Amino acid sequence: HQHLLSARVNQTWLQASGLSAHNVIMCSVPRSRHCSRFSNSMRCLIFKTILLCLPIMLTSTAPLYAANKLTPYTGEDKTFELVDLKGKKHTLPDYQGKVILINFWASWCLPCLEEMPSIKRLADLLHDDDFVLLTLNTSDSPRRIKELLKRLKLDIPVLLDHDSKVFKDWQGKVLPTSYLLDRTGKISYRVVGPMEWDDANTVETVKHLIQLH
Repeated sequence: HQHLLSARVNQTWLQASGLSAHNVIMCSVPRSRHCSRFSNSMRCLIFKTILLCLPIMLTSTAPLYAANKLTPYTGEDKTFELVDLKGKKHTLPDYQGKVILINFWASWCLPCLEEMPSIKRLADLLHDDDFVLLTLNTSDSPRRIKELLKRLKLDIPVLLDHDSKVFKDWQGKVLPTSYLLDRTGKISYRVVGPMEWDDANTVETVKHLIQLH
């Protein structure tokens, strides 16, 4: 999974945090024996280090995740019932009739944060179409999420999957993991790992789903 970290971000962030590349990459796998080593204080240190390095992350000129792409999904369809940062309940059937992008992420997941601007650009590009973006945070408090989004200057919907119950039910193993659902609520594509969400091929695929009735 070495492609998950661009060279400039990897070097700067690791030097600041004192962590090895092995530990960072393995902690993309929630609840693994490697991730169990991360105490709350360590997660806090990682979060603060990421905030300090965000300007470098978001201006890096290194190519982002060219190897990752939308992969046709053949597993069982899923659902969820979660609340957002304001306590409002959301269920998957609420959005039936629209194409939905569901993105699982966490504040300590560096690749999650690096792909977020392209996810927001995709949502902005398709805001007049029947397209919905829902990001599902797997571990952070509402306060930490709000702080991070403010620092990133991102206005995106976030649902709270605190115990990763939905993430595990959706067979998630690596963060970020994303799913693209058609208008009927059927999962059409999955992406394991980060990618550039507003590249031409991805935009064309999403628009094709939108055009299907």
